[in-house]
Amino acid sequence: MPLSTRMWLSSPDAAVANLVHAIAVDGAAIGVWRTMNLPGLCVTVAEMLASLERIGGAGPRALVTELPEQRVIDIVCSWPGDFDVSRPLAMGFVRDADFDAAVRQYKDEFTH
Repeated sequence: MPLSTRMWLSSPDAAVANLVHAIAVDGAAIGVWRTMNLPGLCVTVAEMLASLERIGGAGPRALVTELPEQRVIDIVCSWPGDFDVSRPLAMGFVRDADFDAAVRQYKDEFTH
């Protein structure tokens, strides 16, 4: 994947919090346009790798290799990397403070 590829990401905590919040949102507040993108972060692959090294250290970062696979690149690079989420944020949905927080959450919850 090119290091400049932009990805739209959310931590598991933020994703679950948003799904739980969606259950409680008044349908009238959503209106007739009932589809929206939940808040997330626009992060490049380079930023993700830098975050991994900041939070996990050089060892975990060294485990990531950069072997491009064109089929995967074509698919992932066709996805939008950023969204206007002002509407869901105004409705009380949340997003992570930054990608380091999402990586730190994973490290704290899933590693020993």
